Amino acid sequence: MGTCPNCQQPLPDTATKFCPRCGKPLGASAAVASGTPWERGEGGRVAAFFETSKAVLFSPGEFFEAMPVTGGMGSPLVYGIIAGFLGAAVSALYNSLIQVFLGSSLLALGGHENRAPGVFSIFQGGIGLVFTVIFAPVFVVVGIFFLAGVHHVALLLLGAAREGFEATFRVVCYEQAVGLLAIVPLCGSLFSLVWYFVVLTVGFSRAHRIGTWTAFFAVLIPWVLVCCCCFGAIFGLAGMTGGLGALMKGLHSR
Repeated sequence: MGTCPNCQQPLPDTATKFCPRCGKPLGASAAVASGTPWERGEGGRVAAFFETSKAVLFSPGEFFEAMPVTGGMGSPLVYGIIAGFLGAAVSALYNSLIQVFLGSSLLALGGHENRAPGVFSIFQGGIGLVFTVIFAPVFVVVGIFFLAGVHHVALLLLGAAREGFEATFRVVCYEQAVGLLAIVPLCGSLFSLVWYFVVLTVGFSRAHRIGTWTAFFAVLIPWVLVCCCCFGAIFGLAGMTGGLGALMKGLHSR
């Protein structure tokens, strides 16, 4: 039995990569957790970006196990902005191309009477792309802070926020790599949705040293609440509409 070099507390006899008290890496893992490829910047920013994205997408367990839970929020945020922007830009480009293709098809098949709708589709696709390029970075920043906030609250409610908000924030920032899956035609959006849950679950599990199911519920709970609120609003609106219809019918009958 030895002592943890970080908190100086006694370690259990069983082999472990992380201290059960402070959660920080031990031995060889401590050297690995010296920063992500993006934070180390090895080989230049472009190479570091691709190396980090590849690790998040294809080996999230190893990546988040080595990711430090402290060290500043600025560098992970910059990565998140770049990755989120690229994912949004690719999605907007695909949508624009689809609208242009549909508009061109209408022009070719519909004759002169369909020329205006076709031109409108092309114009709409270009405007959507420009709008995304200009405003996507702002939406990404807001989205990162919002997601980090709601997921950290969920972790707190589950008693699983063993590390601070920075750990949750870092996971959400690097999770933005999932948006890069939008580059896959047709099914990229579906892949990114599924992998969003996988990457965040693995990330929270490793960063906060909690069980996989606990981490999964911390990812799921905010979305369940959002769905419940949406359904509640829909049913409430439907009830109000029905009540107003009955009231108008009663007044009309008089």
